[in-house]
Formats: sequence, structure tokens, C-alpha cells
Amino acid sequence: MAEDPQENRRHKQMNSTRRHLLQALGAAGVAGLAGCTGDGGDGDNDTGNGGDNATDNGGDNGGDGTGNGGDGTGNGGDGTGNGGDGTGNGGDGTGNGDDGGNGDDVPDELPEVETIGPDGEQVTLSLMHDPSDQTDPDIAASVQDDLSRIGINVELLETSNILSELASEPNEDANPDEFEYGPIGRNAGPPEQTRVVNDWDMLIGIGGNSRPRNPLATETFWVKDGAVNAYGFVDEEMQNLYNQANETIDREERVDILAQIFGRLTKQCPANFHSEDESWTAFRPDINTGPGFNEFGFEGAVYERYRGEQTVGDDYVVLTSGQPQTFYPPEADDTSSGAVIGNVADIAYALTAQNEQVPQTISIENTGDSQVWVCTVRDNIQFGADFGQCTAEDWVYQINNIYGLEGNPFNEETPPSAYSDTWPDQVDNVEQTSEFEFQIELPSPDPDFFLRPLLRNRYILPMGLYEKYAPDAEALRQSSEVQNFSWTGNVGPYTYESSTPGDAGDVIYSRNDDYYMRDHVEESNVEVMDDGYANAPYFETLLRDREPEEATLFNRWRDGDGDSVGVTTENVEEFQQRDDTRMESSLGPFISSMFFNMRSNGNPLLDTADGRFAVCQAVNKETITEQIQRGLAGPPAATWQPRWSEFFDASQATLHGIDLDNSDIQNAREIIQGLDGFSVKEV
Repeated sequence: MAEDPQENRRHKQMNSTRRHLLQALGAAGVAGLAGCTGDGGDGDNDTGNGGDNATDNGGDNGGDGTGNGGDGTGNGGDGTGNGGDGTGNGGDGTGNGDDGGNGDDVPDELPEVETIGPDGEQVTLSLMHDPSDQTDPDIAASVQDDLSRIGINVELLETSNILSELASEPNEDANPDEFEYGPIGRNAGPPEQTRVVNDWDMLIGIGGNSRPRNPLATETFWVKDGAVNAYGFVDEEMQNLYNQANETIDREERVDILAQIFGRLTKQCPANFHSEDESWTAFRPDINTGPGFNEFGFEGAVYERYRGEQTVGDDYVVLTSGQPQTFYPPEADDTSSGAVIGNVADIAYALTAQNEQVPQTISIENTGDSQVWVCTVRDNIQFGADFGQCTAEDWVYQINNIYGLEGNPFNEETPPSAYSDTWPDQVDNVEQTSEFEFQIELPSPDPDFFLRPLLRNRYILPMGLYEKYAPDAEALRQSSEVQNFSWTGNVGPYTYESSTPGDAGDVIYSRNDDYYMRDHVEESNVEVMDDGYANAPYFETLLRDREPEEATLFNRWRDGDGDSVGVTTENVEEFQQRDDTRMESSLGPFISSMFFNMRSNGNPLLDTADGRFAVCQAVNKETITEQIQRGLAGPPAATWQPRWSEFFDASQATLHGIDLDNSDIQNAREIIQGLDGFSVKEV
């Protein structure tokens, strides 16, 4: 095998990593993908941006990643790729030893080239983006310029709903009944028999949740049958590594295996990881935020968010450009859907920045062996629409029949849930042990199970609702109980009043006079809560005011509309100078990325790890993070973990697009030159 140019690149950049660890973070208003959604705007961080900055919820997947955060938080996407051995074996490499590159052999100026594909024509890759976003058009243009240096033409495609583009479908001549796996979620099945919708080769503008508390859940992005894997990434070793990480009970060993996974992603290059995530939210000066807002953890927003003094009254208006994809919680895998749902329903439990549990509808406790976990349900939750009291039976039914642990009573291939691919792999059994208690049995001990998003970010729906519409899954999704949230009863701080259909997407809520959590301030069958819950929430009315065009959205803020709005990097510095605005930042779990299409309608250059590696090497991340995003949206992403994560290990990573110079461009050209059917010619 020829000398490994990927290894050369890794050597070159390791020495430059440390100074990038301290680079200022900021926000870009990019759609977030959970697994893709988030706990409201913050996805996995439970900070209280959730539910549009008014609650601590927002996202049936708690920041797994899709949507405009709460609202205007969360960057990036997560793409994946398949094929190849990840060795970058084209050509003979570029450079040797610790200096990387070719040293004196690389000229100060490189000749212009064209990359020619198997059809004898110059390679053209299409790039899907949302032109209404304030930074994506510039990022797309930057990628276009960067790839021209390795002779690749980039055609820019436009969409008004970027989340709808991250989807795949069977080919017309394919029979899904014969597929090895899928369809499930956004993943239609094996890549050679399926296609991404709308024929893009690359896609930007979606945030993927890196799950920095417990990244085992990122499996849904990176294994071939993962529900979020719309892009067709196949790498058997990735599945093996996730299996090893799931099976070990030694935390140090698990951390090391997961670091290997994230390092392997930088060699397989299923996506080009652009930037880490820090989000900015603008508030009116009289709107309170708790100290936890700026951390990656629970804030207590449902009682910390008020105007002036902590008394009930007035209204709260969130300006947002985020468009919810669904009102049905088990399939809500985007942060905007999570933000809507999170205002009318609480998640299972939250976590502080120190990974301490904050029970919401339930608590979870290790029985001592780390293999059996006991969950206790709050004893005063009443569902609406005559579905009665919430008990452990509702949880057991939902886990077994909607998350697919035992069966599927509905008329579709998989249960109507985005999680039916994860529960059966991670849980052996769930059993009701009393009216308000159930236990979860794992295949093997896991002392960190409570950190997984598997349970903690889930909403509980009544068993009677599922049974009413079974086996018709679509009837369930479109039912009045789901579309009007009449099932929620007292399980959320607000009650749904109305919404505007179509692109407008406005949602109006009123204060829930029967909110269950108020009864858990002095005594509780689960845990006594902060006194702030006694009268929470503190607004009579909550309006989620959607403005699809970001330019109009921010002009409305300048004109005095709204109480909070997620702010893109282009506007942060301006808004920091305004007397009618207080800017707050918060760390987020999203990694902003460029997805590659590895399905049957993708460009053959992207079919191999080497081809994708070459593309990644040519994209200048520092142009994106420091110039386009103004140093306010996080530093350049090195792997699928932020630098502050316990699971970040620079030594495992092959870095791309940092300290970019001609040796990187030369290396990318030589990799492509070594690929079968491709050549790079001077022009």
C-alpha cells in the first residue's frame, strides 16, 4: 500500500491543535439534528432554551439534533459516508514525518487543475443549502471556491426547508421488502438500492448532536441501519466499535473506544465537520435567565423565566425562524418540533452541567448492580382527553410497543417512532413493578445508563391514545389529540391554544393552571423540587412567533418585537451594543457539518473514504469559523465531539481544514489522482 496521506495530514496538524482549544465560541442559526433534535433549543444540554426559552424541555430526543434550537441555537449537521478503508491510499502521499506535506517540493503557487471523472468530464458536485440563512450562502460559496483548487466544480442548489432534504427513499426498481435493513426514520435502506431526495451530493445547514454526556447514542448517525443515516454511510468496523463500547462496563475503556470511533470518522470522512457549537440568544433586558443558562445543563427555565419580578402575569413572545416538522413526539427528531412540544409536556428527567439528575415526570435510580434501573413516576400526572392518570403502565406500553422493545401493533414496518432501532439494542426488558414504578433491565451493567438520551429526553403519551388508533399509525399521527395536544393534560407548564398552518407556523399557548409540578414543592413521591415551581410558569401567555425569513426576523427585533430570539453570528456584535437587548451565550452539543451523499444518486467520487477525505482536506474551516461566522459560532470542529467533551481526543483525529496550506491541496490532488477512474489535469 502506498504511503498514507491521511497519516501525513494528522502529523502535520497535531501541533496546532492546542491553540485552537481556546478560540472564542459563538452561534450560527442552523437547523439542528438530533439524532437529531434537542431539549428545546439546546438539544442535549437541558439548559432551558428548550420549549422556546420558556421551559426545560423541547425535543423528544433532547437535543439530538434537528431544528433551529430554542430558537436559533444549534449548528451543524452530521453526515456520514461509506466505502473505502479510510486509508487515503491514492498517490504516494504528500510529505513525510512530523512536518507533513512535501516541504520544499510544494510550490508557493499551485497550477490550476481540473478533476476528471470516469465519464471523461470534469467532476461536478452539487451542494444543497438554504439561501435564506444568514451564513449558509457564504459558507456554500467558500466551499465552492475551496474545491475549485482541487479541480472540482460545485453547483449550488437551494431549498427553503433544509431538514426535508435530509431524507432518502428506495429506488424505483427496488423492493424494500427484500432490503437487509430499513426503511427506518430518515434511512431508506442499503445505499446501492436507495437515493437521497432531490439529488444532492453535499448538504450544509443541519446540526448533529454529538451527545457529549454519553456518545453511545450517536450510533444512530454512524451505523448503516441508523435511523438518521439518510446519507448512506456503511462501515462495518464502526458497528463493531459501537458494540464494544456498549458492552464494556469499564468507563476508561468506553471513553477510549468512543474516541477511536470519532477518530475513525475523520478518516472515513462521512461528513466534513465544520464547527463546534455555542449559541447566542437575545433577550429584552427585563427578562430573567437563571445562572444555568450559560452552561451545558439544566437551567430551570420554567421558573427562572419571568419579566422583572417572579410573579405570574404578562406574556412572553419568542421570535424564531424554526419550522416544526411534527407534533407527534415519538417521531420529533428536530429541535423546532421539540421546542413546540416542550412547552406543553415535560421530558422524563434532565441533567445539570455536573450530570446530576433533575427528575421531571420520572426519576431513575441504579439498583446497585448498574444492570437494573428503577424508575418512579410522579403520582399526580393527569392526561387530557379523558385518558386518565399517568402510571408506570403507560411507560411500559410505550417502551414495548412504540419504541419496539417487544412488538409493533401498528400497520407499518416499524413502530411509529424514531427510536425503534435503539431500544431493542440497548435494553433487554422493561417491567411494571407497582402502580408508579417500573424497572429497566440492560443486557449488561452500565453505570452511565442514566446519562443516555434513550429515556431521559422522552415524553410520555397515554397508552389509551395509542390503543385508540392502533393499528393505523397515520391516523395516530394526524389525530386531533396529537395535532391539538389535547392528550397533555397537566403534564406541561403550558396548554396549547392554536397554531398557524403552513409556513407561518405560529403557536399560541396559555399558562396551565393544573401543572403537576406545583404539587411537588413541599412533598413528593419522587423528589421535592425548587420553590420556584410553586407558581410556575410565570407568564399567562406564550407565543412562538415564526418569521421564515431571518432578515425580517431580526428587523422585527430591532423594531421592538419579541422577548427573545436566537441570534446568528452576523448579528451578535450589533445586538450586543443595543440598549434594548441583553445577549446570552450557551454551549451546545451540535457539530456543524457538510453531509456527503453515498447513495446510488451520489457522485462516484464520494463513494470511497479516499475521495471524501480529499474533499475534506481542501475545505478551509477557519474561513468558515473565523471570517464567515466571525469567531462566534465555535472553533473549527476536529472530530464529532466538542473540545470540552470528555470523549474528545485530538491524538485519534486526522484534522482537516485547519492551518490549510498548499501541501494540503497538493495532497488532496494526489489522493484523487490515485483513485480508479479519476485524474487531475493541469489547465
